[in-house]
Amino acid sequence: MLPSSPPRDPWTAILFHNVVPATEEARRGRAFLLLEQETGFLAERIAGVGDVKMRAICGTTASSDVQIDALRVCAACFSEVGDPRDLVRLPFNEAMASLQRFPGIHPAMAAHLLLLAGHHSRLAFDFFALRTIVRIGYGLDENAGNYGQHLDPFVQHESAVEAAELELDEGDDLRIDATLRLRQLGIDLCTKRPQCARCPIRNQCDLPRLIGKNR
Repeated sequence: MLPSSPPRDPWTAILFHNVVPATEEARRGRAFLLLEQETGFLAERIAGVGDVKMRAICGTTASSDVQIDALRVCAACFSEVGDPRDLVRLPFNEAMASLQRFPGIHPAMAAHLLLLAGHHSRLAFDFFALRTIVRIGYGLDENAGNYGQHLDPFVQHESAVEAAELELDEGDDLRIDATLRLRQLGIDLCTKRPQCARCPIRNQCDLPRLIGKNR
């Protein structure tokens, strides 16, 4: 069974985000399960997997070598930087800096890992959740055009967080649930080609108006 949401364990979440590009969610889920079967998600075993088995996990597309290298760097960082399950317990700024030493973990993703792990309650979104909440209208800079996609991704993330924080009460569980629901909506319906007619919140969303504005 493919995972329906990113793992809350920060180490396996880092592997999940590195095994296949974010936009290929179904293939990433299968690769993630194959990686677990081959290595048990143990860093030392990931470091020792040969190219043939790694390609069986990540595939043989043009981007596969990049993913294989990223997983090996993850294993090296585990030894050099520390176990992410320990890193998330550090003070917020220190935890953020440490997690960003792992491949693919930019500031917004580091904050998202901290939220999912339950050690820091600051709101944060992954790629799919951010795309969804920006389209709904949170943190959107209409001057950027193309429903905010021309903004710097981190600036866009921080503006969305600031807007959503005004309406979302404190509490790790509530914030985690909100981000995962937004993420799932982004995977199922609010895709690159959004299926607005099927969306349960289409009447509260800015996207149909923005699509008309940018035609």
